[in-house]
Amino acid sequence: MHGLNAPRCAPNPRGARATAACRRARALCRAGLAAAVLVAAPTYATSIQALFDAALGNDPVLGAAHANYLARKTQLPQARAQLLPSINLSGSRSKNDQEHVLGPTAAVEDTSGSRQWSVQLSQTLFNARDWYSFRRAQALSVQADHDFATVEQQ
Repeated sequence: MHGLNAPRCAPNPRGARATAACRRARALCRAGLAAAVLVAAPTYATSIQALFDAALGNDPVLGAAHANYLARKTQLPQARAQLLPSINLSGSRSKNDQEHVLGPTAAVEDTSGSRQWSVQLSQTLFNARDWYSFRRAQALSVQADHDFATVEQQ
């Protein structure tokens, strides 16, 4: 019990167990030693892959290429949307309250209203401009994949 992590206490005059003050001193010493070991040990466990990923994340050329790649990849969903059907939903409601006075003491209230709803679905059968825009966007998407892969390998 008298190792590096605990101070030596003077023997108890009665030969009994260590005094409470001595036990507290040993406990504080152990806690201090444990804290020193935790602080002195490296607090990170980094692999080569993590370092490489961090370097790639901070590369301005790769960052610009990735932003360009994402911008070019959005052209395909936008072109595809032009080929899909469109749905329009509309509605209206009106209410009309009228009061008809029939005499000094008589009146009739009239309430009327209407509701209208409509749904419209439309699909163009063929639009050459939209079709060729879609095909162009597909080709640009593949080209964006290749261009970004080239920048990543440099």
